[in-house]
Amino acid sequence: MTNAAWIGQHEVVEVTYRPTVVSFEQLLQHAVQHSCDQQIFTSSSEQARIARTIVAADKVQPFPGQVRPGKNTDQLYYLSRSPYRWLPLTALQARRINSDLFFRKDPQRWLSPRQKHLWQRIELGRKNESVAARLEKLSHSRSVATLAADVRALEEALAPMPKD
Repeated sequence: MTNAAWIGQHEVVEVTYRPTVVSFEQLLQHAVQHSCDQQIFTSSSEQARIARTIVAADKVQPFPGQVRPGKNTDQLYYLSRSPYRWLPLTALQARRINSDLFFRKDPQRWLSPRQKHLWQRIELGRKNESVAARLEKLSHSRSVATLAADVRALEEALAPMPKD
């Protein structure tokens, strides 16, 4: 799992992982492949040793022990800048879609048939100025408890304007 965060002046991605599934070395290699290796904070001398074999030694620092979480919009950066932000999604769907958007993959695979239908309506609605303006006012909590209410709010925003 990843979280946007801050260590001092450094914007970082805090990574929680299972060493039995993926090794620290594999994580670092992935970071290098995606140009996410500007600064590596390690939590043990063994991690520091491994990191120095993969990235330049001056990029490796001991973890200072204090992480300041990023804002919610930092956590779902790519989702928050895409039209998918208007879809009622669970927290897990939101993270998966955010990741797919970063990697330029098709996030549709994480949507239910109903969400896919809503997505098509969003795409059509964005072409209508008044609908687009109503969509911009939407926000979702990403809570399962509010999904039904979020769907109703989206459907209201997508409804055609009454004629005078």
